[in-house]
Amino acid sequence: MKIQPDQLRVGYIPIVNCSAIFIAQNNGYFRESGIEVELIPLIGGEKIMTALREGEVEIGFSNVASTIFGFDDGANFVSIVGGAAQDSSCPVHGIFVRANGAIQTVTDLANTKIAVNTNRAIDEVMVPPLVVKYGADPSGIRFVPIAFPEMFAALQQGDVDAIVQIEPFVTIGNADPDLRRISYNYIELQPVTEISSMVAMQPWVEQHPEAVRAFRQAIIKAAEFANIHDQEARNILGRYVLLEQKILDTVVLPRFIAGSLNEVLLDEMILRMRQAGWLKSQFSAGNLIAKV
Repeated sequence: MKIQPDQLRVGYIPIVNCSAIFIAQNNGYFRESGIEVELIPLIGGEKIMTALREGEVEIGFSNVASTIFGFDDGANFVSIVGGAAQDSSCPVHGIFVRANGAIQTVTDLANTKIAVNTNRAIDEVMVPPLVVKYGADPSGIRFVPIAFPEMFAALQQGDVDAIVQIEPFVTIGNADPDLRRISYNYIELQPVTEISSMVAMQPWVEQHPEAVRAFRQAIIKAAEFANIHDQEARNILGRYVLLEQKILDTVVLPRFIAGSLNEVLLDEMILRMRQAGWLKSQFSAGNLIAKV
């Protein structure tokens, strides 16, 4: 059965955390649900939020902080299905520095330049409290937006003092003798982080509930597949993200969320951002999760 609109443009980032999207496309789950999906690569959460606002995509992958920032700014973003999560069994974020540089610990990150994929996104939210945990003052940190694939070069050239990476780049960095990983920063802060979800504009969701349900069904099926079929998920990832085979074989895959975001965890992220002074309006997780 075809659903209207049956053609959806979906913004994504070519990273491991988008694997459920790749699996749904590769395995035909979108088509089975009655929709055709065009995958559109974008640089990060902020860029995807802009594409959603401007109608360049109907649905986009976004870290939860970018969704929260956008909602706080007045955009009607809502999460329609969960994305990726990490815990101690699957640390997919890490902070790297030069192996022979002056920075050797998290404490040394005070008053430094740190590369993040985009500003106003989850890595900018998660670094300062980690620095505080180590007894240092994060107020002098300057976050510099650099695309994930370009971060290693920027670090080695001295353009930044540290970088916050995500898989597959964490595995690549761990294997580089010129780099030192000083933290798996997310799991040092909290046991579980639901990192991302698939997001759309609330008016569009209200106008196209069948398309939303179809997309959600396909992503849930893909998430369940990825959580069970590790090697098959890696094989599919390799068709969408160019990786050396040894990296593809060892990269850490997150846990994929087969359903909606957890409202308790999302409220904790909102509280963290509000306590840091980043939010100006009052809302809760329930405002950010579509009811479809």
